[in-house]
Amino acid sequence: MPFIGSFRQTRYTQNMAKQKLTTMNISMPVSTRKWIEKRMKAEGCTNASEFFRLLVRADQRAAEEVRRLLAEGEKSGPAKPMTQRDWDEVRHAAKHAGRDRRRKSA
Repeated sequence: MPFIGSFRQTRYTQNMAKQKLTTMNISMPVSTRKWIEKRMKAEGCTNASEFFRLLVRADQRAAEEVRRLLAEGEKSGPAKPMTQRDWDEVRHAAKHAGRDRRRKSA
């Protein structure tokens, strides 16, 4: 199943057809181009432009999520100092998250 574009956004494609388009040329190592071509196939993209638009939209969504989370944090009230127990819990969670991720990929 595609990682970035699990579904096609018809509305986005229709909106794009109404917009004035521009081009951008980029330089990259051959190894990067080969990686991009593999990812394009995995995502079901028919060309590099479609793939890069998927990447940009994913980045835009991620940036919006960060802004939302920051605003949520600001509204939650004053910060409290981290205790040693808090740090221990964070380290424990991070340690186990890494193990769980390795198990899933095995």
